Amino acid sequence: MREHRLKNSTYKVKHFENEYVVNYRRNFHGFRGKELNPSDVKSVFIGGSTGNQRYTPEEFTIVELLNKSFIKNNINLKLYNASMDGKSTFGIINDFEHWFTKLEKFSPNLFIFYIGLNDKFYRGNCDENKGTFDGSDCHYDPKLLGKIRDYIKNNSFFSFKIKQLQSKYNKKIKLRYGLFGYTENLYEDYDFINYESAKKKHKSKENKEEIFVKKELVKRLNRIMSYVERYNAKAIFITQIEFNGLSNRNLFLANETVKKFCEENNVDLIRLDEDLEMSKFDFYDPWHTTVEGSKKISRYIFDELIKYIN
Repeated sequence: MREHRLKNSTYKVKHFENEYVVNYRRNFHGFRGKELNPSDVKSVFIGGSTGNQRYTPEEFTIVELLNKSFIKNNINLKLYNASMDGKSTFGIINDFEHWFTKLEKFSPNLFIFYIGLNDKFYRGNCDENKGTFDGSDCHYDPKLLGKIRDYIKNNSFFSFKIKQLQSKYNKKIKLRYGLFGYTENLYEDYDFINYESAKKKHKSKENKEEIFVKKELVKRLNRIMSYVERYNAKAIFITQIEFNGLSNRNLFLANETVKKFCEENNVDLIRLDEDLEMSKFDFYDPWHTTVEGSKKISRYIFDELIKYIN
């Protein structure tokens, strides 16, 4: 898991005019939040940074807002957040192969995949034969020296104790004002492109590269479902939008691919991209939601999710 275990960082952030102090924690087993027993994890939420929400107070993240709604409505369900920044379907496959297999008595019965944004770009997988390495999706190093280094770091008593102490006592506050330089001018000439408008905007015929990327995405989705079936679990996919909806053609095509795959394979789907319209200041950059934006998304997901849960 490299840097995604025993992490405890504090950020002071600003979403437009609202300031927050965020305690970002990842526990011993790599999930966001406090310590847990892997045998207790029955429902897993997996996405990229939009699911992880590093710069949002944990209680206002989409996952924790959903958990609050479950408690309020007496629904016996708790989501555990396995999202990580930059993760695409490549990263989800690596989770099943290199992370979940190492969790003792880990046996979820539900996986929720919040995907689309990071699959709008075609990216290379970890491939030690080709020498490629994408740190966003591969939290292990495929090269021999990297494997040796990571093994020592993960299995050394002293290295582990140092990481434990850093996680417990690291109180340094990191400033993240004007997140990534997008906030100030994000909503100039703002126009939200909903699903019906996006269908018209992106109606042109797909080129060869787009067809190839969609086929490769379907292969990865099939592979992910094969892992879900090994756990004898249920899968629910959720499509995504950006701050201006579906203006981005690649995101629109990724969402359409996910929806077609779910329809053809009888997999449950939440069509967030078709039904949810966002407003100004629901995002603090093109992809990540403010607290208000997270509340809107969590309310929508909750209303759709309970249709699938008995």
